[in-house]
Amino acid sequence: MMKLKPVITAVLLTMACFFINQRGVAQQKTIKPLDANVAVKFINSYINYLNRAEQEELYEDSTLDWILNHKLLTPSYKEAYRKLEATNEFFVADPILSAQDFPDKGYELLDFDEKTGVATLRGKGIVWKDFITKVKLVNIDGKTLVDGSGYVNTNLND
Repeated sequence: MMKLKPVITAVLLTMACFFINQRGVAQQKTIKPLDANVAVKFINSYINYLNRAEQEELYEDSTLDWILNHKLLTPSYKEAYRKLEATNEFFVADPILSAQDFPDKGYELLDFDEKTGVATLRGKGIVWKDFITKVKLVNIDGKTLVDGSGYVNTNLND
């Protein structure tokens, strides 16, 4: 019986490793691919906010509140925006869009790189088609979130 103990132990360890590996493979397969439409949804909700802010003469403080309460943004995006705003630097361009102007009707998806998670958006309409902004997406707990855009938490538009 003593001679079988190492054999039984080896068999049990091999089986345990096999099942653990199979479980890991199954978990990897359940990761959802990034949804590029989240980038469009976020940027267009920001455009709607800007249009409303312009009409209602909202102040800069409300933009920070809007960012901090937005459900499509990662905590690191929110913190990066907070730090950027705290510098009190004057920006020539909107830091979220990396642009001075913006298309009133929003943006549409031009390209999406699944490997990097970068969505390239362009302005809707003929006049705005050359207005490009990039948005970085990540997967957190199976949900696609915005982790960077314009100059916020990214160097995509340098």
